[in-house]
Amino acid sequence: GDTSDRQLANAGLDFLGQLSAWQYSLSPSLDYQESYKQAGSQSSNLALGLLASAKTEGHELSLSHRHTQFLNEGSSAEDSDTVQTRLQWRGHWEAHTLDLNFDWYRFELAQIEENEQADSFKASLAWTYRFDVPVQRLFDPPVEVLSLAEFSALGQLQAGGLYDESLIQALEQAAWLAVGTRSGMAAFDGRLFERSTARQLLLLEQTGQRLEGAHVLLGFDGPPTERAYQSALDELLKRYGSPSRQRIVGSYDGDLRAKLVQDELIRIVEWQLEGGILRFGVPRPTSGDIRMELQLRQVHAGMDSNDWGLKALGP
Repeated sequence: GDTSDRQLANAGLDFLGQLSAWQYSLSPSLDYQESYKQAGSQSSNLALGLLASAKTEGHELSLSHRHTQFLNEGSSAEDSDTVQTRLQWRGHWEAHTLDLNFDWYRFELAQIEENEQADSFKASLAWTYRFDVPVQRLFDPPVEVLSLAEFSALGQLQAGGLYDESLIQALEQAAWLAVGTRSGMAAFDGRLFERSTARQLLLLEQTGQRLEGAHVLLGFDGPPTERAYQSALDELLKRYGSPSRQRIVGSYDGDLRAKLVQDELIRIVEWQLEGGILRFGVPRPTSGDIRMELQLRQVHAGMDSNDWGLKALGP
């Protein structure tokens, strides 16, 4: 295959201070990556980030913003522009806590067609009341067994939770068909991504009644492309808002299988949910076709490698 050279550079600063009754921190960052292949193609990733927070008695504010620009010359990969912003406010008074969150995520290809740009907004408001009642514990409380009334998204599940028979019943009611087991995991055929016509396989990783993890394997409708990946990602963005973390490396061109194996192409996005960490991306193919995968687990492998998907399983 073609040999390539890669150059990396990053810089960041941290500012701490106080303005009137507010304590604040400000952390700008810059990450730059450039790759050059002997075949003549050249690509670059430029990411500008900003983390800011401020707090005073009863109030907390935080802002995170990241703008990533991918530029490519000499190959079929398209230039892209990604922006993600999260703004959060939390207020405390007596036994009350109020949380206000706003997320914005945008992904745009240079040659994208109308209405294919991913532009996702999410706003949420939560109120919490704390009951501070002292309780004397004579015995350890019983382990809670969870029940699931309905199933429509992986984020409804609790990684590490104990489930009764309602889990399987909810899957059946949502038209997920049991198709046996794969590597010891219960397997179900169904539909989670509405835009995709490819087969979607749900696998439940369990120890007794405990749900250790849940996985959805999603094939590409045709050849693996950035647009097909982005279409599936957009459905998740509309449901969960801006990601907690993400890693984007390389472009969808050339020998994709080799690039995934060598970690020259990385697409990983994560959301921190109450039920665990939800990860979506394109893992390293071990057998069969290249596929996308959605995982809910309490802990995931690092984001520097594609070696995080289920092994020897094809959708």
